[in-house]
Amino acid sequence: MAARLKYPFLAAAGLSTAAALLLLLFGGRGERRVLPAAPFAGARVAVVELSGVMTSSQDAGSRATSAHRVIELLEKYRADDTVKAVVLRVDTPGGTVVAAQEIAAAIARLRAAGKKVVASMGDIAASGGYYVSCAAERIYASQGTLTG
Repeated sequence: MAARLKYPFLAAAGLSTAAALLLLLFGGRGERRVLPAAPFAGARVAVVELSGVMTSSQDAGSRATSAHRVIELLEKYRADDTVKAVVLRVDTPGGTVVAAQEIAAAIARLRAAGKKVVASMGDIAASGGYYVSCAAERIYASQGTLTG
């Protein structure tokens, strides 16, 4: 026997709110964003994008991700008590081993501080992109994501 909702409009409102939150989290481009995490007052979710080739150089070009810059962001969010979770938007073919290891270690420190970390894989998350994603608590990927 199917369960019936007493107030079906509330379920629809909840779904539309969830869809809007997901759109805010995963829509658009930008290196970092910090969004309010409803329903916890003052809690926020940070979004960190890793796109292009990962390098340990501090001066990565526009098509690369500087491990140094990502680690600075992760350390900043680790120290910020209002940031409760971090979403890693991973769209990278990988890069240097050192860069991937350093970012993964920063993610481990973030998790040890009690922050939730999830990875959201984009078009490609191969090699170091997969390695970094594995440091998160959970990985989300579409069927079309190239990873491994």
